[in-house]
Amino acid sequence: KIDCIKTPANNIYSGIFEFHRHTTSSGRDGVALTNILYIEEYMAGVQPWEISASWNHQLQKAFAIVLRTYTLSHLGRHYSEYRFDLCCTTNCQVYLGRGRTNDNVLTAIDETKAQVLTYSGKLAPVYYAAVFGGNSVSIHQVWGGSTFPYMMAVKTPWENYPKYQHGEWVSEVSPTELCQYLNSKGYSSLQDSIADIHIDTLAD
Repeated sequence: KIDCIKTPANNIYSGIFEFHRHTTSSGRDGVALTNILYIEEYMAGVQPWEISASWNHQLQKAFAIVLRTYTLSHLGRHYSEYRFDLCCTTNCQVYLGRGRTNDNVLTAIDETKAQVLTYSGKLAPVYYAAVFGGNSVSIHQVWGGSTFPYMMAVKTPWENYPKYQHGEWVSEVSPTELCQYLNSKGYSSLQDSIADIHIDTLAD
């Protein structure tokens, strides 16, 4: 039996909580709250929020391995600023405790215990997303840098992305705002409002 804490928002957490004083970069004082727990317990509070706890058991096991690999690869991500490893939002992974956890999730985590993905003898860089919009892209097209043979663009024809939350959206900017944004990303040769855009090639 795992002892849990239920919050006023009805989220259920295992492990212990640490409170410590935290000063923001702007000089404001506050209190940082950190949930300290074993990785398998942490995964039980992430997996059913990132995918449905009712999905196929083999898929649960595959995702548990990806989830464990991603978690271990990103330990310490926020430690220098906040003294915790990972945040609870989509900036890292959604972690809202065990409120959605069921036997399907727990069994998948247990059956894959200590299993991770590796590449060239190290933890493999792995990523996942809620929606790909019909086609993923290669990792170097998103972040640049290294290309990994297991992270190439693939079509995702099974997606019904118009029905997914954030599956489709529209964002409008003015020609001047677009120019300023591109300048901030290093395209310094652009000096005026964007008059027109033409797509020459599409990612494979």
